[in-house]
Amino acid sequence: MFPPNVAADKLQLLYAGMTESLQIAVLATVIGIALSLPLGLAAARNLSYAPIAWAARTLIALFRTFHPVIIAILFVKAVGFGALAGVLALIVASMGFLSKLVAEAVEEMSMKQVEACARPAPRSSPSS
Repeated sequence: MFPPNVAADKLQLLYAGMTESLQIAVLATVIGIALSLPLGLAAARNLSYAPIAWAARTLIALFRTFHPVIIAILFVKAVGFGALAGVLALIVASMGFLSKLVAEAVEEMSMKQVEACARPAPRSSPSS
């Protein structure tokens, strides 16, 4: 432990592990964001039909119910040890958090702006 072993082969192993961890985190975050946006929009009650909103909210609640470590264990059992299980577990955790965040943000917005975007532009008369 002390003093640390700073041999070249140990540092290379440490660098490879840190690089893989960062790649897993970035990949899972990007995919989680990409999947959370449509799920969050579907869960917003002011934009979706009630059955779609309740189905999306149920899915979000399911993602948020289980601890990420439990989800990781399930994915390790399903796909084996490795980076894929970690990426999938982080995607599910990200989707639970971000989808709820998006749904609540969309529900809190004023509908006046949405109605203004949906309304056709007024016709202007020729000025000559």
